Amino acid sequence: MQTEMIADSAETPSEPLPYISLPDVLEPFRGGRAHFVSPPGNNGDHLIYLGTLEACRRGEIELVRRASSADVIFLNGGATMTDFWPAGFRRLDQYSRRFPNKPFVVMPNSFLFDKTDLAGILGQRKGRTILLARERQSAQRLADVTLPDGCEPRLSDDAALELHGSEIVEKYKREGSEKHVLVVDRQDREASSDVAFEPAGYQRQVMTPLKLWRHRLRPWLRVKSNPNRAAKAELAGLGIMPVTDRTHRLLQPAFDDQPAWRDLPIINADVSDCGLFRFDTFCQMIADAAVVVSTRLHAGIFAALLGKPTYLVPQKYGKIDGIYNLSMSHMPNVRLVSDAGQPESTT
Repeated sequence: MQTEMIADSAETPSEPLPYISLPDVLEPFRGGRAHFVSPPGNNGDHLIYLGTLEACRRGEIELVRRASSADVIFLNGGATMTDFWPAGFRRLDQYSRRFPNKPFVVMPNSFLFDKTDLAGILGQRKGRTILLARERQSAQRLADVTLPDGCEPRLSDDAALELHGSEIVEKYKREGSEKHVLVVDRQDREASSDVAFEPAGYQRQVMTPLKLWRHRLRPWLRVKSNPNRAAKAELAGLGIMPVTDRTHRLLQPAFDDQPAWRDLPIINADVSDCGLFRFDTFCQMIADAAVVVSTRLHAGIFAALLGKPTYLVPQKYGKIDGIYNLSMSHMPNVRLVSDAGQPESTT
C-alpha cells in the first residue's frame, strides 16, 4: 500500500531530479549489512529513524554497529543537510574521509547549503553516493550544483512515511481517542514565526585527539540523558505552553472546518522537543487528539498516518510545503495552511 501511495505522489510531468521510492533505493542492498548513522535530534527525527528501520526490515537489510563491517552506510534523513542543522554535513565529511570507497546513502533529507561546500565534502568520496532529496526545492538545489562523479541525486519521500501500516502506527490507532485539540508550534531556529537566527553552515574543524574524544562522546551522552530530562520536564509540565492569540490564529482554519472542535480542551505543546517530551508521549498526545495543527513536520506526519485531521503550517525554507506537495497532498485528512491561517497555494 505504501509503495502505491508513493508512486501516485510522484507522477508529475517534470521533476528537477528523477524520483525513486525508498524501497527501490534499498533493493540493491537487500540481504546485505548496513551501518546506520543518526545525528542527535528530536522526536520527529526518531520517527524518521523508525521509518528507515521499517524500510530496512522489509528490505531484509541487517544493521551493524561498525561501519568497517558494513556493505553500505546510511545517514538518517531529516533536515541535517541544511545550514540550519549542519550535523549531517559533519557526519558525511567524517565518514567520507574514513570510508571513501564504501557506498553511502543520504536518506531523504532537506538540502540547503548556501554556506556549506557540499561538493567539496563529496569530492573526497570515490564510491557510489546516493543523495535523496525529500522535496522539490531541495532537489532543485542539488540539480543546480555540479556534484563529483559517482554522486546520484534523486527525489524521494520522507522516510517516516514508510511507517504507513506499521506496528507502531496501528498500535496508536487502536489506543487513540479524541480528548483534545493539539497545537504543535516550534520556537527554535526553524520556526515559522519571527525567531531571529542566522545559519552558519558547516565548516570543517581540525580535530585534535581531545576534540575527537569529546565529539564522539557528546552524542552518546545526549541520547542517554534525554529520556530522563524529558520525564522530569513532563512531570513539571514545562512543555505545556499558554494558549495565545497566535494559537487561536493557527487553529482558525480547523475551527472553521469543524466548529465542534471548539468545545474540546486546547493543548499548545511542542511535543517534538525531546527535551520536554519522551517519544511515547509524543505519540500518545497526537493519538489522543481530535485534530492536530502543527508547524512541526513529523508531528503532522504521524497525525496524518493515524488518520487524524491534520493542518500543516509551513516554516522558513520550504520544507513542510515541499513535502506536503510531493508526498501528502493526496491525503484527504491533511491540509496546508499559512501562518496567518489562510490556505496555502500548492502551485
